[in-house]
Amino acid sequence: MNLYDETVHELDRIGLKRDDVEWVACPEFEVPLDEFWELAKLTEYNRSFGVEEVAVDVVVMTKSGTWLERRSYDGSEWWVAMNAPQRPKTTRHVYRLSVNPTCDLDGRDGLARINGIGGD
Repeated sequence: MNLYDETVHELDRIGLKRDDVEWVACPEFEVPLDEFWELAKLTEYNRSFGVEEVAVDVVVMTKSGTWLERRSYDGSEWWVAMNAPQRPKTTRHVYRLSVNPTCDLDGRDGLARINGIGGD
């Protein structure tokens, strides 16, 4: 897989173009855009199962606020488009942020369920 082609395809899938990219970075530093695109064109990798080859912490930020980040599973890797969440219109007080080990919840539960808010 070519990283440039994959990146442009993912941008196109969400209705954006290369020119919509504002910056590319990892947590420690930003990469000049022209350098990223040039290196992406030269980057060939095996996206199937094995070892992650593309830097796992690279983020492609667009002018619209959508960003691309790397995801992987068992060595298979891909871009995923992320959008900033909408701020809720209501505020609720909660009494815990994690599952109580003595409760009947089974993990991977949301904040509302952990706090008994809402229906189910």
